[in-house]
Amino acid sequence: MANMARVEAGLGLQSWQKISVTVIHSDPQWLTCEVKSLLDGTSIRTTFIYGLNTQEERSAIWSYLSTQKSLNSTSPWGILGDFNAIISSRDRQGGDPRWHNHMDDFSNCVAQTELIQIPVSGLHFTWHNGRQGEDTILRKIDWAWGNQSLLATWPLVKANFQARIGSDHSPILMSLSPHPPRQTPRFKFLNLWADQEGYEDTVKAAWESEVWGNPISRLTSKLRILKGYLKLHHGHRTNCISDKARVAKENWQAAQLHLDNHPDDEEASAREWEACYCYHNFKCRRGMLL
Repeated sequence: MANMARVEAGLGLQSWQKISVTVIHSDPQWLTCEVKSLLDGTSIRTTFIYGLNTQEERSAIWSYLSTQKSLNSTSPWGILGDFNAIISSRDRQGGDPRWHNHMDDFSNCVAQTELIQIPVSGLHFTWHNGRQGEDTILRKIDWAWGNQSLLATWPLVKANFQARIGSDHSPILMSLSPHPPRQTPRFKFLNLWADQEGYEDTVKAAWESEVWGNPISRLTSKLRILKGYLKLHHGHRTNCISDKARVAKENWQAAQLHLDNHPDDEEASAREWEACYCYHNFKCRRGMLL
């Protein structure tokens, strides 16, 4: 565990990632932190919400968020957690069907603070009362919001509301980008290169490069040049195989569809088998190069 911050009423933050967390504000109903990546230095202001049960208690949340709007107008700011409030009648199923005036407080706060709902996936109803039949109550009371700066900085940000496991609430997984930044892999010589066409010419071209210095530094320089040449050679062959594998996959999919429409056609069956073999052959060759 790299960082952990905790306040009363069940709010907590844990991380196993390479980040630093600085607590800015803490309250029984919110925890605001500056979360900074130790890998690339990017940071995001994040407010975690834990809404209490009464409208009077939750009014403190709406006031706090409103005051934070101007303070975070130019920096990415995300707000997520259990707001214990809904936006519209679509966010509830079962229970009291009446709409009370205080239920407008949440949507009014969102409008005043100019928050934008982060694109979501997964469950809509994020809370279940644990009962069955006519006694079942479902609510959408967990939310993920961001300001304009957050969505401009990370346009692919999304929030996934996952299945409930150890709680009556859905866990929220907010992703700023679809894939973490790739680390540059260490150079590794592949024995199969020695059997490939053009390998000897690649080594010769690198070794004939003109370098200066003492014998050790010249050797080191030529090895560095050779490594670069081999990477280019490898990348070119890998791209060629990947393109062929992609085409083979498309051909196999088309052959499967044709066979599905003509299940009694022996020629269609043979073409499907051949296309299958071709695709897996290219896939295997590509795996050897990666």
